[in-house]
Amino acid sequence: MVINNVDETMWQEIVDESPIATFYHSPAWTKILCETFPKWQNATFGLEFEDGNRAVFPMMRRPLIGILPFYWYESMVPGAYGGPIFQFPPALKHYDAINRELTKYNNLLVVGNPFSDWHPDKNLQKYETFIQILRLTSDFTKIWKEYSKGRRHTINYAIKEGVVVMQVDFLEYYQPYYEIYQAQLKRWGRKATDYYPLRLFENLAISAKANHGIKLWTAWLGNKMVSGLVVFYHNKHLVTWHGATLYDYFEYRPVDILYSAVIENACLSGYEVFDFANSGGHNSVVEYKERYGAVRLPLTIYRRKNVGGMMYRAIRHLCTYLGKCPED
Repeated sequence: MVINNVDETMWQEIVDESPIATFYHSPAWTKILCETFPKWQNATFGLEFEDGNRAVFPMMRRPLIGILPFYWYESMVPGAYGGPIFQFPPALKHYDAINRELTKYNNLLVVGNPFSDWHPDKNLQKYETFIQILRLTSDFTKIWKEYSKGRRHTINYAIKEGVVVMQVDFLEYYQPYYEIYQAQLKRWGRKATDYYPLRLFENLAISAKANHGIKLWTAWLGNKMVSGLVVFYHNKHLVTWHGATLYDYFEYRPVDILYSAVIENACLSGYEVFDFANSGGHNSVVEYKERYGAVRLPLTIYRRKNVGGMMYRAIRHLCTYLGKCPED
């Protein structure tokens, strides 16, 4: 049975019990996006099966043209992991039911879940890429030994120079972090790939008060915040969603020690996967993550679009080129 208006309690139960779910699959992430970007609406659907299994397919939609009832659907926004999450291990019939439901959508983008075995309808176009992860253990010394020699050296250098890492109250520090992000955008210019508004970080910070899966980690030199990392936690998985650093402080290697501190904390807290996420096609970023011992995990992005969808995607790319947030 298809459920078009998924109860949030049911949704959360499924996500909590699924070993492949990430924070991006949670109702909290969808709620934050809906509050931030009014054009996006929750379009999540669920399925209940006769054998007692249940599934949720986190998804959002926005009008293609004005207020006309023609929509672009995305799982998940913006470029986050999507696809189905099952309460119990799925069988082929469960996957087939999801795939049949997706045939109803003419304009659809699904960022696959790299931790799932789900593969949708063959009629969807596929784009293959990858993420990078670390498999964690409770013994951080083993992880440390997998760092490159150069990475261990730069982290020790940052310690020597007095760089201090701490997790801070997101609501208290989201504005200073956003200022660092704005300085970074100015430095990147046309090379920037995201333009998130202040209200997104504000909504994340507000949600972090009740949701312990949203954290802001920061690196300081003296009394100055010089780098930050927004990290999402769910079950045994954590993913780095956003980072920003002041260019004038690169020489102190705050990013290197910041990542390492978050990794060490995750090990000590019992997490199993540290997810560096996708690198946006930047080889230098890929190589940077490899110096922590990160390995690649395949990620497939699926698309179906008609003429309206192609126009929408073109407008979206134009917004990014012009330095505007395409989600507005």
